[in-house]
Amino acid sequence: MAIIDTLPGVEVTVQVDKEALREYNDDEGDRPKHIHPNGHHVSKYIEAIDDQEFTILTTLRQPYAPDSPSVTAKTYIDGQRADGRIAKNLAYAMINRCKLRSKGNTRVNAETGIATRYNYKFSRLNICKANHMGCCCHD
Repeated sequence: MAIIDTLPGVEVTVQVDKEALREYNDDEGDRPKHIHPNGHHVSKYIEAIDDQEFTILTTLRQPYAPDSPSVTAKTYIDGQRADGRIAKNLAYAMINRCKLRSKGNTRVNAETGIATRYNYKFSRLNICKANHMGCCCHD
């Protein structure tokens, strides 16, 4: 689970069928441009499963000490804003723990005004195992 050192008690997992996926540290990553300068972010890699739907779960528990009545968990996937969840009444919610589950996002068709829900889903990956320049991978 991704844990932010500056926010103890805040945990984030990527799940398939309610099971957390294995994650790896992002030792190469530069600070994304959209991250707030206060340092409250973490970046990890996970083992993606081709064509599987997934959920992002943010859990708030002790020793997290909210300093406001609500908190927002913003989700970015591949550097693009995907979702945001808000927990309100944190004093009550933090008695045990608070979970913010993000399963996808909603898009509204500008012409029809119809909203459609899209679940998060891993893309099919084509990985080239050749280690030379000019490699071109095909299905």
